[in-house]
Amino acid sequence: ADASYRLALQEMGYRVGKALAAKGALERYSVDFIAVPQPHQSETAWQLQAIEINLRKGGTTHPFMALQMLTDGRYSAKDGLFYTQHGQPKFYRATDNLQKESYRGLLPNDLMDIIMGEQLHFNAIEGAGAAFHLMGCLSEYGKLGLTCIGNTPAQAERIYRRVVAALDKETR
Repeated sequence: ADASYRLALQEMGYRVGKALAAKGALERYSVDFIAVPQPHQSETAWQLQAIEINLRKGGTTHPFMALQMLTDGRYSAKDGLFYTQHGQPKFYRATDNLQKESYRGLLPNDLMDIIMGEQLHFNAIEGAGAAFHLMGCLSEYGKLGLTCIGNTPAQAERIYRRVVAALDKETR
């Protein structure tokens, strides 16, 4: 989340969790929020609104779990960032709906060949790269999910764009 509203978002999610727990809810939940800029108040003011609560894994569960497993890191409630065991902050850009007609017919093995050829796979030494999910949808529907992990938000975004560009190039 953007630094200007990250901690407020975290606090709202925590309050929802406390309210759900008080009603007997157990385990995972997810809350969908929208963040609306409030430029008339200040350049960094946002209005946050919870629009949906789910008593299950949500859209950020898989990307967060991938980040956690690949980097062996932890989320810090103190500043709302994710850190490796060595104190390196990590960031991700993810989707569960990268879908294009041109990707239909592409097999998971083809995807891995493309990604390895472009060196976009997750590199444990650098702590950056792409991890994929929903590959079973790829051939029939031209759809997949991915989580791009970087040492900065800009690096995670660059990796994401490079993955899309590589797939587009190979499926023309």
